[in-house]
Amino acid sequence: MAWVNLPEPRPAGSAGRTGGVRGLEPGDHVSLVITDDESWLVVAADYVSDGLQLRHKIILCTDMLRPEALIAGLEYLGVANVWQAQADGQLEVMTAEQSYLAAGRFDPEETITAWAGEIDMARRQGYAALRMVGDMGWALRPAAGVEPLARYEVQINRVFAQGHAMAVCLYDRRLFTTSELAALVAAHPATATCPPPSDWEPTLRMRYLEGQVGARLSGEVDVSNRQAVAAMLSHLLDHLAAADAEVVLDLSELRLIDGATAALLVRTVQKRANLRLVGRSQPVAALMDLVSGATLAAVIDT
Repeated sequence: MAWVNLPEPRPAGSAGRTGGVRGLEPGDHVSLVITDDESWLVVAADYVSDGLQLRHKIILCTDMLRPEALIAGLEYLGVANVWQAQADGQLEVMTAEQSYLAAGRFDPEETITAWAGEIDMARRQGYAALRMVGDMGWALRPAAGVEPLARYEVQINRVFAQGHAMAVCLYDRRLFTTSELAALVAAHPATATCPPPSDWEPTLRMRYLEGQVGARLSGEVDVSNRQAVAAMLSHLLDHLAAADAEVVLDLSELRLIDGATAALLVRTVQKRANLRLVGRSQPVAALMDLVSGATLAAVIDT
């Protein structure tokens, strides 16, 4: 492809200083909606530059650009030593055929297992974390599909919640229908239009608790990310916990919750005696009591 409105080149080492993704951290899984051919490259430059400085392993999965063109674009936008990082193995650039479609088709569970293996390998190699970028336009190919991708996006949150990896998934508004895009971005804990504001941080963060089966929700839950929360809750109860073992959902850092999610938590805690919700703020507790028609403190916050 030809660059149409590429920004002015930046000096080597200047990327990463003002990018809207600099607030991301290991454990984050976000989607960015792109509307042109250049803005996502600027975001990628900042994201990659920060990762190189923090000694993260970086994997870029490209569909719009050839790998060599992507690396050249990163260098143009000020990412220092990007070619050397690739030669050293810290930076890896893959096509869709080398990553999501490596088996000739897209299989959500096989892909989740593959990424979990990449995370483990990065840790064994001594990297502080693994950060990934996925250019998701490949999903429209016959070997893939939007519906399997939506299932994948919501389920892979369980991998990122370990806090050892982070990912930015890029969705081009010009390629996907409105309904397709809505389903795909809703599988992520956070979404922004690319490029996000310089002070942007994810709407929601989900992290596993240490030393016990459970997770902490931080930020806000609403229609934009409630699918991610529901999938995490199901994974905790049905896959991680032994029969009747206690599962803790820490809500102490949750600022806001929508009615549908509050109702989900109420129904689940009433059906599953081993689920304990702790740290509810007054607004969150009030909404849950409202949708339940009763005061749940004795059941939940003990």
